[in-house]
Amino acid sequence: MKHAAFLVRLALPAAFALVLAGGAAAAAAPSHSGLTWHNFKLINGWNSASTVKLRTGTPGWALRNGIVYLRGAVENASPSASEMLAKLPRYARPAHNLYIQAYTSDAVAGTVLVTPDGNVDAYNGDDAAFTSLAGISYPLPSVPSHPLKLRNDWHSGQSTYNTGDPAYSVVDGVVYLSGSLIQGTKPVNDPFRLPKAARPSHQFYRSVYTFDGATGSVAINPAGEFAIFGASSGNYTSLAGISYPVASTKWHKFTLVNGWRSGATKYHSAAPSYAVVNGVVFLDGTMFQTSGHAPIWTVLPAAARPADTVEIEVETYRSSAGGLELAKSANVSNVTFSNSQQVTSFGAVAYPVSS
Repeated sequence: MKHAAFLVRLALPAAFALVLAGGAAAAAAPSHSGLTWHNFKLINGWNSASTVKLRTGTPGWALRNGIVYLRGAVENASPSASEMLAKLPRYARPAHNLYIQAYTSDAVAGTVLVTPDGNVDAYNGDDAAFTSLAGISYPLPSVPSHPLKLRNDWHSGQSTYNTGDPAYSVVDGVVYLSGSLIQGTKPVNDPFRLPKAARPSHQFYRSVYTFDGATGSVAINPAGEFAIFGASSGNYTSLAGISYPVASTKWHKFTLVNGWRSGATKYHSAAPSYAVVNGVVFLDGTMFQTSGHAPIWTVLPAAARPADTVEIEVETYRSSAGGLELAKSANVSNVTFSNSQQVTSFGAVAYPVSS
């Protein structure tokens, strides 16, 4: 009955129940924390979206210990142009198609697709105006992976979408999920259970790509119980791009300001916190705002500040997508007010400090 209990716990907080219902690289930049960044050669009218006022850095990629990281943001003055913005070299390509939800202009959920041919595409949402690549990472085919045993009539989406079977990898203390899954005829929201090596230290919620680019949600708890939510999630849910530290990781709490409060008790999660693992910042926890309308919720500690501004899609109230902006220049972090005041989840948000 543990799995049933997990779903009951998710339903306890009324607010969050509504959340879940619903080519060759250019010259390399200097290395930071073991990461050497390579600039993308942007094509098909795509350009860097970095400006003097919003410095998102040069779009690029880095590779370390079998994990590929992306950074920067792009825009295209011709919305009808090709979705393909760049091509990765052979040694940085995934084994299967990766459908990853991404931040686009005004925190509208968009899609970044990375293919085994090395194509990097951006589409959906307001992609031409602004699409962030920040926070995206994935393991290479050379990284050992372990299959997840599906149950309750859930099955892999590999045969239809070439996204790989649901699996997990653990690299340098970080868990990476991969693959996709589709629900059968049984209405049971219990597709698999993660083994101990792949379980988080706290229950967390993360927005994900589901069928045809719709926003869905996943929830994972320390017992390894996994749940998927969203109107289109049964038709297809991608696990690509979900990464989080192992349970033994040490976390540091943020100091909240401007009426923002921890959602740890209300949403059975961690308090808003961060951990730095091998130069990559991971966020966790939930928060809500009890007074005021200021989007600034904390002053980022030096250890959690990115090199440039990063914009990342996050889970907010009523299964809506919100935006998280982390800026080094002002040493502050903002959330986009797309239902974020009711609840904002930081689960599985990650970015290299050199982003």
